[in-house]
Amino acid sequence: MLKMGIFKTVRDLKNEKTHTHRFGFTMISLSNRPRLEMLVTSLMLGAILFPVRLLIVRIVGNDWYGSLGILTAITILLYILAKKNKLSFFGPMYIRFLMRLHGGKRRVIVYSVTSLMLIISASVIYAINEGDQNPYWRDKIITMVETGSGRITSNELPTDRELITAVMAVTNHISDGWYLHFWTVLFIEEVEVTVLLIITKIITIKKHRVTKMLDARGLFCPEPVFRTKIEVERMQVGEMLTVLADDPNAEEDVTIWVKRNGHELLSLQKKDSALEFQIKKVK
Repeated sequence: MLKMGIFKTVRDLKNEKTHTHRFGFTMISLSNRPRLEMLVTSLMLGAILFPVRLLIVRIVGNDWYGSLGILTAITILLYILAKKNKLSFFGPMYIRFLMRLHGGKRRVIVYSVTSLMLIISASVIYAINEGDQNPYWRDKIITMVETGSGRITSNELPTDRELITAVMAVTNHISDGWYLHFWTVLFIEEVEVTVLLIITKIITIKKHRVTKMLDARGLFCPEPVFRTKIEVERMQVGEMLTVLADDPNAEEDVTIWVKRNGHELLSLQKKDSALEFQIKKVK
């Protein structure tokens, strides 16, 4: 089993597409390995964005508004350079990376995490500000912590909301304002990520929505699903395929194949005597 696995890996590597660049080195294409390509692209983006972030902080200062818009500006600039083939092998990888953010299960994870972080950071900021605006419990807890004296009696128990906002305000006071600063930076970054997701969805999904046609009428099982598989493998992520088939088994075969392979069946309708499938390549 181990020997078979090694032979399969070597065979797969030999079958991978390679690209020779003007610098004289050859690089294995990762387009057929979406997870590995996403990881490599993420690391390369981090290597670009992190130094820029540090540079902006050094020039402008530590305030959150100093880097506001930098992430979006760099992302759009990289996209423009990639479209003009100015980024060598990284250009196609970067465009596929942006498109995969909006496809399949990955889209649900990205959107959900971004929304959750927005809600959490906004809630913490609101709680700190409310605790500062109603300082009775905040000051009482600070006094108890700093002096070790005083206590809360059963006659003046705070409500859950008063307690939460007071604790948040006390935490910010103890950290000398860094607690609020951290959540403010995170909130602004998540707002920018949200805007970035909207922009990238517009400039990638819309502009790369190429529709291809496969006429499988007159063909019988397993030809319709087999030819669908071949066409989808030739397509780029985000492209659409319209399949026409009149085989009675095509509805079940094509639908199962699309779901099993992680793509998206946009629509299925009957036109005349044939079925029309609208398939979107997700990965």
